[in-house]
Amino acid sequence: MQQKLPLTSSVVTAMPTTSIKVV
Repeated sequence: MQQKLPLTSSVVTAMPTTSIKVV
């Protein structure tokens, strides 16, 4: 999944809150 969306990994690191929202 990370390989398909490497950009997401960067966003999660910059804004962990976004990860919770996406999940």
